[in-house]
Amino acid sequence: MVSREKLEKGMFKQMELQQVFLPAEISEFDTPPLPTQLAKQVGLGFPMVIKKIDLPCFEKWNAAYLKEKLGEDLVVSIAETPLGNADSPLDTNDGSVFVKPHTAEMPFGEFIDSLQGSNCFDNKKPVRYLQNQDGCMATAYKVLMEDLVDNFEWADEVLGVPELINLWVGDTRTTSRLHCDSFENLYIQVRGVKKFYLIPPTEVYCLDEQFLTSATYVPDGEGGYNVVNDKDMPKTLFPTVNPADEKTHNSIYRKHCRPFVVELHEGEVLYIPSLWYHQVQIVETPEDDANVSVNYWYPANCAMPQYMKHDYLRYTSLMLRGYEDENYESE
Repeated sequence: MVSREKLEKGMFKQMELQQVFLPAEISEFDTPPLPTQLAKQVGLGFPMVIKKIDLPCFEKWNAAYLKEKLGEDLVVSIAETPLGNADSPLDTNDGSVFVKPHTAEMPFGEFIDSLQGSNCFDNKKPVRYLQNQDGCMATAYKVLMEDLVDNFEWADEVLGVPELINLWVGDTRTTSRLHCDSFENLYIQVRGVKKFYLIPPTEVYCLDEQFLTSATYVPDGEGGYNVVNDKDMPKTLFPTVNPADEKTHNSIYRKHCRPFVVELHEGEVLYIPSLWYHQVQIVETPEDDANVSVNYWYPANCAMPQYMKHDYLRYTSLMLRGYEDENYESE
């Protein structure tokens, strides 16, 4: 029987080897890469920043333009939270939960106005974030695609055709907590600045993923929110580490994790490989404007070895930490 000590030693060893062979810094390209250069990054499974691409949205997209183009009366679905923590771990009196936002329907103009001026500094007002992850650029916001492209010539040969294109609009109170996606991701910063914490999937043991009870923010009728547990929903496996908050850092994270940090500015593109954990924080918004991003999700090849490796490392991490869940075991 393999001892816990030997199993854990193997986890640490593969992290150390990965850190030796991966670049020490995120790769940067001044202009879009050649297909061969992008193929190298994708094959290596390592992020890259493209410092400049040419798209009309960089010149056009401010708050006034978006309201004019989409129409102030367009009803949109907005994520509302008290703390800017949609889809996030939260400690409550009943234990830790994975809390989803309240979804509010409102006119687009009202939403944009709520992000401007003193509103975005008022902690008594709800934090609102347009974060539809359903390919909304092909439906509700299709008119904005004239300022973008359906796909990038320099990415076609390597990544294929985008499966989903999403719009993200918010203010500096918003953070998307550490998570991973099963997509290749090209993330474009149109307005403002975002900070990304990037952690390779090989370091999953550091992140203390736990099975968290699902919950939802529900308005209490007095301007606040109650956290209501979704008892009929399966638990959510989610990292409990917040790279920006040392209070959440466990000893394994502090000793073995090497997060990369990227500040993405207007006109820049970040390639996030599938399975890489990333936390996204809005850190700067132009005055009387909003922070605006677009991302292109491309299908990933789930038969690649890194998927099987991540699944093994994730399962081993759960065993080492003693976390179990019937639904996860039966998948």
